[in-house]
Amino acid sequence: MTDHRRLWLWILIPAISMCIYQCAPKAVKGPQPPPVPEAVSEEVAPDILPPESVEEKEEATDVNPETRTVQDTPRDYIIGAEDLIEISVYELPEMNKTVRISGEGSITLPFIGEIKAEGLTQQELEKTIRILLSERYITNPQVTVFIKEYRSQRASVIGAVEKPGSYPLIGRRTILDIISEAGGITEKAGKKLYLIRGSSSGSSADSILIDLEELIEKGNPELNLPVQGGDVISIPPEKFIYIYVFGAVNSPGQLEVKESESITVLQAITKAGGLTDRAAKTRVKIIRQKEDGPKQTIKVNLKDIINGKKKDIILQKDDIVIVPETFF
Repeated sequence: MTDHRRLWLWILIPAISMCIYQCAPKAVKGPQPPPVPEAVSEEVAPDILPPESVEEKEEATDVNPETRTVQDTPRDYIIGAEDLIEISVYELPEMNKTVRISGEGSITLPFIGEIKAEGLTQQELEKTIRILLSERYITNPQVTVFIKEYRSQRASVIGAVEKPGSYPLIGRRTILDIISEAGGITEKAGKKLYLIRGSSSGSSADSILIDLEELIEKGNPELNLPVQGGDVISIPPEKFIYIYVFGAVNSPGQLEVKESESITVLQAITKAGGLTDRAAKTRVKIIRQKEDGPKQTIKVNLKDIINGKKKDIILQKDDIVIVPETFF
């Protein structure tokens, strides 16, 4: 019996093995999952951003105080000779240049050569450079032009300033900047300022009236307008009248008085240095010449005016105030 059982075991073992192999799940052919990396690095790779996103990110983090914005330059400003401009092209650092417009109105740039800049606005020059680069070197280049100095544009100051003349507009300039360059206003300046601005075609002009006292003395920033090329700042001198004081005063002579201001007898004597010790206060006279009549003599008791018993008398153009001396 023992030999018989052994025989059956030798027959069954291969059969069972074959059955197990046939019933085992077979591998499915198809795409295999990626291999698991041996170790995962703690350092995460940076995101890959498209050029537009990179540019926006750079602009957002630019904190350089000298960085300018497009809004710093008037959109309709016409570039001219001697202007200083800054050109930058994204992803093309060789093009990043600060150049001055030549006397002929042109600039010379890498890859492009000499191009005409005079007569163009900032946006028009950007477009010109962009087209030339697109044709030869780079697709859809991002070009930026900043105007750093406005030497081709000038503004004039006329009237009651120390140094009337024409002044270059270097950078953003305001009315007060130009007046300061002209040495400031004189004592003869009136109370009004006119900012005269012509149209781009030159066919018309606008005049902006500004209260000079509000602008200078009170410092109203809303009146300190930016100045453009071709502007004329006019500060008409105040009209003056003349009063004459003679006799027993310390500084006799002519007094210059603004026409818009009034002056009284007592004020005129004060401007003439005041009364001397020998002044006859009760016998002051005003000699007034009427344009259409004879001279008029007005007697003034200065003592009563000083004591408040009588009102001070307002003087008129060409009045002569005479302060006699006492007899003792």
